Amino acid sequence: AVEFLLWGQDVFTNQPGQRPYTDYLPAETGPGKQADRRREYLRLLAQLLVDDLAVVSQQWQAGGGNNYRQRFLADKTEVSLTRIFTGVGNLAGSELCHERLLVPYTTRSQENEQCCFSDTTLTDLVRNEQGVITVLTGRYRRTDGSELSGPGLLALLAPVDAPLAAQLRGEMNAALAALQAIPEPFDQAILGNDQAAGRQAIQRALAALETQNATLQIAAKELHVTFNLK
Repeated sequence: AVEFLLWGQDVFTNQPGQRPYTDYLPAETGPGKQADRRREYLRLLAQLLVDDLAVVSQQWQAGGGNNYRQRFLADKTEVSLTRIFTGVGNLAGSELCHERLLVPYTTRSQENEQCCFSDTTLTDLVRNEQGVITVLTGRYRRTDGSELSGPGLLALLAPVDAPLAAQLRGEMNAALAALQAIPEPFDQAILGNDQAAGRQAIQRALAALETQNATLQIAAKELHVTFNLK
């Protein structure tokens, strides 16, 4: 909803929505007639987003009482590990590879891209995979350049099967590179025949993600974790 309010409906074939700033300036007639309501709606939605993110942050705070962090740490190791694999597996598989990449590729429909108003889909796809890599490596770079680091899934896997851990590391980097190689904008890359440069780049990204995700499931089995992909 925030994206739609900022960009407006995308009715263009080669650019994002072009909502004019005048939609937020009061006027007697035209779009500005609802400017006050539109501004208030955008303000409320933005505040709701901030509030929801604050709730997530609070649930992971150390010393936060009976929050999710405390329950997560108190659970049996195999239970918490299963939750980690389930989360990263579903993001990498059913969400990123299938819903966000395969569906628009198959349908060639601009309406099926992740960010259909702003045309920033590729940024989202790349950051989805970066999220997967964060869980696997235990490393996250903040927007200010500083880095959080700790043991990730690869650190747990390496003592059990070092070659498999190295293989998974290589495959996740290859998947990220393949996503970054998709030409922008994404809603143009999905068009044309299967020999078009954009569609071939998406094919390579799909293949790289499928390879990564298959190895991720093997890694889970090596750690005696069973998880269900949606």
